[in-house]
Amino acid sequence: MRTFRLNTLTVLLLFLASTAYGALPARPAGPVNDFAGVIEPAEAGTLTQILTTLQQQTGIAMVIVTLPTLEGSDIETTATDLFQKWGIGEKGKDNGILILAAIQDRDARIEVGYGLEGAIPDAFAGRILREVLFPSFRQSRYGEGLLKGAVVLIKRLEEKMGFSLETTMPEVGSLRAPMPPALAWALRILLFIGLAYLFIRHPRLLLFLLWMSGGRGRNDDDQGGGFGGFGGGSSGGGGASGKW
Repeated sequence: MRTFRLNTLTVLLLFLASTAYGALPARPAGPVNDFAGVIEPAEAGTLTQILTTLQQQTGIAMVIVTLPTLEGSDIETTATDLFQKWGIGEKGKDNGILILAAIQDRDARIEVGYGLEGAIPDAFAGRILREVLFPSFRQSRYGEGLLKGAVVLIKRLEEKMGFSLETTMPEVGSLRAPMPPALAWALRILLFIGLAYLFIRHPRLLLFLLWMSGGRGRNDDDQGGGFGGFGGGSSGGGGASGKW
């Protein structure tokens, strides 16, 4: 009887382990993979239609994944592993994008393949998270946020890569205009003058800050027919992460 109970417990543990993100299918069926069950059917249908058209007309694969939780992993590692495991994008072109959201962890990432990092730099991916996805996510409108984010990404690709997708996409507005360069430089100069004055008046503060900065590490991630988008593309960690 004792042996039976131990074997039953082992089977149960193995079953629970198989539900973690590492046991996701090797080749998903399409561009929308809602494992958390948070995307409305109409939104999933619109996303599938737009992203399938994007892949068929340009070869660019954009994949949406929602998970209930990361099971203790970090979002960057999970996104990179999933990108490599699924081979998002075309082999040799690395033209894939993964939008990953872990609902219970309130954590998300946009992972960008090597071939698209010029069009979607890290800073732009971060703005999409903060300005497009997260406002909807905070109201539990996950499908809406993901749809808006996908459309903004596609419009950016159209602008930077010179194509026009032959499909109807919902109007989602645009990102806020960035700060004018002249104003940004003026603010930097004022900040420098203010810090210089502060450190001249309080030199011990400068020494303390230098000592504190020496003990901190550097996070490189903060620098800035059917769907056929799983051809062996890879990613080198480009993109952005954030919590909502």
